[in-house]
Amino acid sequence: MKKFIILAILILSVALILAQTNTPRACYVRILNTDGSAITSGENLSFEATINNGSTNTLTNTSTGCNFTIAGGNTYAKIELGNFYIQWEQGNIVTVIVTRSTDQASGTEIITIPDNETNSIWWGRPGAYPGTPLELIAPQPTTHIISGMITSQWDLSGVEISATDIVPTDITYDAGAYTVTVPDGWDGTVTPYKEGYIFEPASYTYTDVIADTPNQDFVMKTVVVPGVPTNLSPNATTLTYTEPTAVVLTWDAVAIAEGYKLQWNEGEIQDLGNVLTWTTPALDAGTYTWKVCAYNNTATKSYTPVRVQINSRSNSPANSPKADGGWAQASFDVNIVTYDIPDGTPVTPPDAIVTVTITITGGSANYGSGVLPPWVNPSFVPVEQYFLDLIGAGPWTITFNTTAPWGAYFLNGIWNAVQNSGVEISFTVTAAKDIEDLPIILGESDPTLPVELSYFAATLTAENFVNIAWTTQTETNMNGFNIYRNDGSENLAGAIQIAYIPATNTSTTQNYKHIDREVENGHTYYYWLECVEMNNHSTFNGPSPVYVDGPTPPVLPEYTTMQNAYPNPFRAGDGTTIKVDVKAGDTGTVTIYNILGQVVKTFPVTQGTNNLTWNARDSKGNLCGNGIYFYKLSTNSLNQTKKMVIVK
Repeated sequence: MKKFIILAILILSVALILAQTNTPRACYVRILNTDGSAITSGENLSFEATINNGSTNTLTNTSTGCNFTIAGGNTYAKIELGNFYIQWEQGNIVTVIVTRSTDQASGTEIITIPDNETNSIWWGRPGAYPGTPLELIAPQPTTHIISGMITSQWDLSGVEISATDIVPTDITYDAGAYTVTVPDGWDGTVTPYKEGYIFEPASYTYTDVIADTPNQDFVMKTVVVPGVPTNLSPNATTLTYTEPTAVVLTWDAVAIAEGYKLQWNEGEIQDLGNVLTWTTPALDAGTYTWKVCAYNNTATKSYTPVRVQINSRSNSPANSPKADGGWAQASFDVNIVTYDIPDGTPVTPPDAIVTVTITITGGSANYGSGVLPPWVNPSFVPVEQYFLDLIGAGPWTITFNTTAPWGAYFLNGIWNAVQNSGVEISFTVTAAKDIEDLPIILGESDPTLPVELSYFAATLTAENFVNIAWTTQTETNMNGFNIYRNDGSENLAGAIQIAYIPATNTSTTQNYKHIDREVENGHTYYYWLECVEMNNHSTFNGPSPVYVDGPTPPVLPEYTTMQNAYPNPFRAGDGTTIKVDVKAGDTGTVTIYNILGQVVKTFPVTQGTNNLTWNARDSKGNLCGNGIYFYKLSTNSLNQTKKMVIVK
C-alpha cells in the first residue's frame, strides 16, 4: 500500500512538471452584460480559451490555473497562458468564449498578447489597460406572443381567433383570454370572430414583431339589422334625353342605418357611407337596374344577435363588420331621341321668311303637317305657317325671333293670337301631354280679330282729361269694346274696367272715343281696348300710356292758426316773423298794439300760409321803443292775441 501511494505522488509530480513547461503568465478578461452592466458573480459561467500559435490548444475554466475571479466589482475570466502546450509569445492570438447557462448568453473576445513580459494581463479593465470587455449577449427568441383579453356582456364561448399565416396550434383561447405565437419579424393581422357579433377594434395589424406584445384587447358587441330602403327613384319609368345623361338615384332614409351599399347594373357592390343619393355615369339608351341596402355597425344590447358579414380581417373602419339589411331593387329605361327643335335650343326653321329662330322650352318639337283651320279676320294673310309636334308634359313656351307683327296658334278649336313684343312673339301652350300637328301662323295683323282696328290711342285733352280714341275699318259679330286703365303700371292684370262702348258692326270706317275724367296730375295711366265678340271671345289692344301734367293747385291749410313770433324777444334792428295759416275762404288782419292799446302796425292775411315780418317800425316808419307789444289775428273764424318784447 505504501509503495502504491509513493508511486501515485511520483506520477502526479511528473504530471505537474509536464503541465507547466511554458512561462507562467495570467490573463484576466473582464466580462460585462450586453447593456454594459457588470457581472458580479462567476456562477453559471464557463469559458474556453484557444491559442493559435502553430497548433490549436484550448483551456477551460476547469483547467489548471484557470477560473473566474472578482476584482473591483467585476468578474474576470482568468486564463493561465503558461498551461498551453506551446510557449506563448508576443502577438499570439487567444480567442476567449464565455457562456452563461441561465439564459444561454455568450460572448467572444479576441486577445492579442501585447508583449513577452510575465506580468498579468488585465484585458478590458477600466483605466490604462489593453483591450475591451467581453460582452455576453443572450440569444434572440425565435417566436413572440401576442396576447390580450376579449370582454363583453355576451357569452364569450365560441370566439375564433385567426392570424395571418399562423396555424391554429399556435393560437390559444380560453374564456376571453387569447394568445397568438408568431415568428420573429412577423407581419400580419389578428382578428377575432363570432357569428352574430362585431369586435372593437375589428382587428389589430402588426409589422415586424420583435417582442412579446400584451394587452391587445377587444370588446365584443352585437348589431341590429336595419330596414329596407323605400321610395327608390327612378324606378319603373322611362327617362328620355337627347344625349347620354347622368341620372341621380335617390331613396328614403332608413331608421338606425349608419350607411348604405349600392349595386349598380349588377356590377360591384359599393359602400356609399351615410348618403341618400348616387349619380350614375352618363347613360345611353337601354334598361338599367340598381339596388340599395342599409347597414349598421353600432353595438346594441337590446336586440337578438344577427349574422355579421365580415368583408376582411382588418382594423380599418371601412372594412369593419357590418349588419346588412334587405336589398331594395329598382329599374328604369333610358330613351335617347333627337328632335327638330330640341328643348332650349334656338333653331332656324326651313324656308323661313320673317323668322330668324324658333326656341321651345318645357319640351321639344318636331315639324309636322296638316291643313290650317280658318281664322276670323278675313283680311289676314299668313306670311309663315308651321305644324309642330310638341313632345313632353308641357306647358311649352314657343318663342319666334321674328319681324312678323302678329302670330297665333290653334288649340281646342280656338286661334290664340299674340302680338310681337318688338323682337319676338312668344306663346305658352298648355296641354296634358304631347300635342300633334299644332298649327301656327305669322302675319301682319291679328288673325283672330272680327274687327279690323286701324287706330287706338290715349291722349291728354286741354282740360287735363284723357281721350281714348280708336278707329275700326270693318266689324263683324262684335259685341262691343271694354276700356281698361292701370295707374302707374303696364300690367293688364292690375287694370280696372272704366267703360263699355257697344259695337256698330258696320263694314265701313267707324270712329270711337271715350273721355276719362277721373285722373290726377302727376300720374301716368295705361289704357287697353278689349274687342269683345258675340261668342265672348276677346282680343286686347294696348297699352297706350298718358302722363297727366296740368297745373297743381296749392294745398290750403285745414284750419286758421297763428304761430308765436320768432325770435321773441328781439332787437329792433333785427325784426321778428309771425307765421299765420289761413284756411280756404278765410281772410283777416294781424294788428300790432303798444302797451297803451294804440295801433302800431296792421298786416292783411289771406287764405294760405302768410309769413309776416315786422321790423319794429310803426306804420309811419318810426322805430318803436323797447318794451311789450301785442299782436292780434282777426279773421272770420278766429280772433287770437299774443305778446312779444323788443329789447335793446
